[in-house]
Amino acid sequence: MKIKTIEEIHKILKQKAENAARTKELYHNRMTEKYDTIWWKHYSTIEEKNEYDQLLKDWNKYSALLREFEENEF
Repeated sequence: MKIKTIEEIHKILKQKAENAARTKELYHNRMTEKYDTIWWKHYSTIEEKNEYDQLLKDWNKYSALLREFEENEF
């Protein structure tokens, strides 16, 4: 691959991983404030838990992709 293409892919993966981490953290903080406890998953609705689980999966996916890309291509 061309260096410019590799750099662009790295930039996109890095942005995706950072955005996913930020979104997950903001959601967690919002739920912590809403339920006034760090153990909010014990009190939240199924929909809220599912939404957080999806955010966590996205963060894990993009973080793993970025890590693998950096180890193998960058």
